[in-house]
Amino acid sequence: MTKVIKKDGRISRFYIEKIESSLESAERVFDVAFTNDKREILNAVEEEVLKHDEIQSSEIFNIVKEALKEEPLILSAFQEFKKVEQKSIDEAVDLEFQFSRFDNKDKNIMNENGNKDSRTAMTQRELLSGVYSKAKGLKMYPEEVQRAHVKGIIHLHDLDRSPYQPLPNCSLPDFAYMLDEGVQLGNARVEKPKSIATAVSILGILISAISGEQYGGVSVHELDKLLAPYGEMTLEKNRQLYFEVLKDAPEVEELARKKTRKDIYDAMQALEYDINTMTTTTAQTPFSTVSYGLGTSWVEREIQKQHLKVRYDGLGKHRITAIFPKILYFVQEGVNLRPGDFNYDIKKLAVKTSASRIYPDMVNIDDLMRMKGGRKPITAMGCRSFLHYWENKDGEEVYEGRNNLGVISINLPHLAIQSKGNAKKFFHMLDDTLELVRKGLHVREDSVLSASLETCPIMYTQGGLGDPTGKTSVRDFYDGDRKKQASISIGYVGVHNAMTALTEDEHWHFQEEYNDLGLDIIRRLDAYAKEINDEFLATPSVYATPSESLADRFASIDRKRFGLIEGVNDKEYYENSFHYPSYLNIDPVKKMSFESQYYEYTPGGFMFYIEQNNLSNNLRGMESLWDAFNHMGNIYAGVNSPNDHCKACGWEGEAAFVKDQGYTCPACKNFNPENMSVVRRLCGYLGHPNKRPVVDGKQEEINSRVKH
Repeated sequence: MTKVIKKDGRISRFYIEKIESSLESAERVFDVAFTNDKREILNAVEEEVLKHDEIQSSEIFNIVKEALKEEPLILSAFQEFKKVEQKSIDEAVDLEFQFSRFDNKDKNIMNENGNKDSRTAMTQRELLSGVYSKAKGLKMYPEEVQRAHVKGIIHLHDLDRSPYQPLPNCSLPDFAYMLDEGVQLGNARVEKPKSIATAVSILGILISAISGEQYGGVSVHELDKLLAPYGEMTLEKNRQLYFEVLKDAPEVEELARKKTRKDIYDAMQALEYDINTMTTTTAQTPFSTVSYGLGTSWVEREIQKQHLKVRYDGLGKHRITAIFPKILYFVQEGVNLRPGDFNYDIKKLAVKTSASRIYPDMVNIDDLMRMKGGRKPITAMGCRSFLHYWENKDGEEVYEGRNNLGVISINLPHLAIQSKGNAKKFFHMLDDTLELVRKGLHVREDSVLSASLETCPIMYTQGGLGDPTGKTSVRDFYDGDRKKQASISIGYVGVHNAMTALTEDEHWHFQEEYNDLGLDIIRRLDAYAKEINDEFLATPSVYATPSESLADRFASIDRKRFGLIEGVNDKEYYENSFHYPSYLNIDPVKKMSFESQYYEYTPGGFMFYIEQNNLSNNLRGMESLWDAFNHMGNIYAGVNSPNDHCKACGWEGEAAFVKDQGYTCPACKNFNPENMSVVRRLCGYLGHPNKRPVVDGKQEEINSRVKH
């Protein structure tokens, strides 16, 4: 195969399809047409190029110009198209241009994150800072990586934070270490708490502070077990309190437990209010997650129950659904899965809460441990990023005190469209794109490693990443005996759209040949992640990108580049990761069966969900879905069962989205976002899309979801 030498020295394969798609784009954008046979011209270009073993990209451009000498309008359009393409690349790193986008309130800047209220001065200041960091950060990547990002072939996530600022992505901090050892926060030294109320207060402060030292989610592993020692302290204090009054009366223990139960409820309520009323230094509610379900002591069970009750009760007099923390309820055979299991009563409460509040999501611990190979449960970081199995130098399994260093996602539909349905060439293009991802991930990892310990003091000096004793640099946390304790991710968007482009069949999912091809795409990503493992201190892993605004961005770029292609990019969004298309009818079991095939090839993170009408009055149905998830080996799943609330008239149900108006109460027609609580799953996490608008593509995707 002829090797193409790019102007930056990079060597790549030659694809006549790329020239063809550029010519087609020039035709469409500038409304011109070939007067001669386009296929013959392309064949002539390909024949001339293939005469060379190696050829400069500039020479290929000259060959194309020569072939188009009898097509002056096409040649002019082609040259102008290339200028426009270069202009967009130049503008991406042009600070003055990017600041003008902010000044003009470009919706793609203002609404890029549904967890940020762009109406506030704090958020606008953060967005403005992000504009600067994006332009400067993009320049830190190799030129070919920059170009691929701007052209929408790949997406460099979190550019408003990294690599210009050397911050990691999401984390599973070692809260147990920090609470037990104490931490220095600002001007105060916070010592080990002596009650559950104080422990929860410190936990909320830590979550908020850590959110400013990274970009993604902060997860608390097994909240019930983490807080149990402080719950026990509170219980013992209450025993002493009642003993002072009642001495050895038999009701001392009963009264002490009753008061402790109330203390735990109050502490859990404080946590809910703290997190949902905070605005972090990133101008958003702390993107937080808590997990629990397997603790079986009295205190551990009460922590689970009281947190679920607080979530079920809602926030304030209108009982508004809390957005954070995201709740992961661990389900395990013999602990809480079936009637008779010790914690089955709490599972019932979790099901009831999920039916009304969307959270908790369910995590199937038995199958998660089988997939990961460990003996302990793992809590997802953020909305779906899962760490790999890891042992420390003493052979102990360690999951806390770890993080993710960043994500770069691939636009699979773009490659499929450009390959013109040729699967072999698609995989060649995918391999080339993976090389760009590899180079980009090195920039992300190197940026984090270059930081000073004071860049993220809670994580590096106060125990967020575990015992900091003897650590003199950030590299110490990722090298030596800690090597491979972090992850770094290869993401992807639009398996469905890519497969539709390759097969010209929108209903390809249950045809064996096509289904295998879809799986082969993700198998290739997983194999590549393993191939490059030794190059990184972190573990490269494949991640099913949630793509809140990214699905919109990729689809928008591709419509401009390739035109409207029915079934592929004719909507304002691409489907998230490997998900069955949200707009096609399918029953839950069949959807589970299809999507579960992808789990083992996406070990860096994935999620499954189904859409249902509100199930708060059908808890047997809700539990049957959870049980089906477990039975079919579904590892991480949620049920989207909306329960909106109109503060004006008291109506509850699922509000409809009305174009040019927003979410509207069907009872009193109220659409004022201040008087209407609307909660939807944006991707892995929830949002208030009526108060904090999302990008157009994500809103269309939400609107198009069918009930399963």
